[in-house]
Amino acid sequence: EATKRPPWVLDDQLGTVRFEPKRVISLDALAKGAILEAVATDASLRHKEAEIVLVQIGGDLRARGPFEQTVSIRDPRAAADNSPALCHIRLRDMAAATSGGYARGFDINGKHYSHIIDPRTGRTVSPQCGATVLAPHARDADALATILCVLPPAQGLQFLRTVPGAEAVLVDAEGVVHQSEGFRRYLREDLGSTIVRASRQEYQLTIEFVLSDPNAGKVESGRRRRGGYKRPYVAAWIETPDGKPVRTLCLWIEKTKWLSDLRRWHKIHSDRAQGFVSAHSSATRKPGAYSVAWDGRDEDGASVEGTDFVVLLEICREHGTYQLFRESIKAGAAKFVKELTPNPEVSEARIRYEPKSSRGDSKD
Repeated sequence: EATKRPPWVLDDQLGTVRFEPKRVISLDALAKGAILEAVATDASLRHKEAEIVLVQIGGDLRARGPFEQTVSIRDPRAAADNSPALCHIRLRDMAAATSGGYARGFDINGKHYSHIIDPRTGRTVSPQCGATVLAPHARDADALATILCVLPPAQGLQFLRTVPGAEAVLVDAEGVVHQSEGFRRYLREDLGSTIVRASRQEYQLTIEFVLSDPNAGKVESGRRRRGGYKRPYVAAWIETPDGKPVRTLCLWIEKTKWLSDLRRWHKIHSDRAQGFVSAHSSATRKPGAYSVAWDGRDEDGASVEGTDFVVLLEICREHGTYQLFRESIKAGAAKFVKELTPNPEVSEARIRYEPKSSRGDSKD
């Protein structure tokens, strides 16, 4: 019960923060990493025949075994879940943890504030800051990622040197990328390993949606009912009006043998299913809320100009329902935000559209 209370007291009249050293301090910055390490260790002991064990909790990963796993690192400067990665790394028998205020926090008068508190001031850190740490132990990676979001980059990287085997990449409040001396050796050179210099917001269409939890608020025997809910399979993509595929924005599945349950996507994209499987490290996000964006390009990166298109969002869930959103967009349409009708799987959804010409972007 003591861990539920913050270890500080706010004085509204004096505008000060007083810390109480005898108060129990929350283990939020350590517990997830410790649990991740324990689960990965247990899994590797139970499945000794496995070539690689990969466990992910809330954007943090632990890989065990002699084989490499490619992991993409979320760029904190980009809003959409399918935005280009900051970089891709090789993870082998190590942990990767990411922290940052861009995915969680709170909004006041249209301004976003991070959930991470600087203990020296009692104030939130910059929400744009994000840090990814690689370390031999998930607990260390978890704690260090949070620390690097609080300390200035130079000071944080200097502290990182005191932890054997730890490396990091971080993006500061100004969007500048910093990395430790040994981080580069983990980069995937064959995937355009160079860390992106800037996140150009070229997107002209964004799909925002919130997945429903049918057990939310239901109570059984004094406890919240959680059992029985199966995470849905989700696909979002762009088509031409005559049904030809243009670009898949996201494909979130668990087992490929059930991929055909996404009936519309599978019918025209099944030959590309294997190309979307990857591991991803990002800051822990709010549950259920997602956004994917389209920058007006096809699967080959060519610009799609002067044509109408169709936005599709397909969702199916075991023991749930099948849902398909289909929205036509006219070429040259003016900027708009359209709310979509909720259904049993999606509590809210909308499409935001902004032509490139409205922002003065030049054509390629």
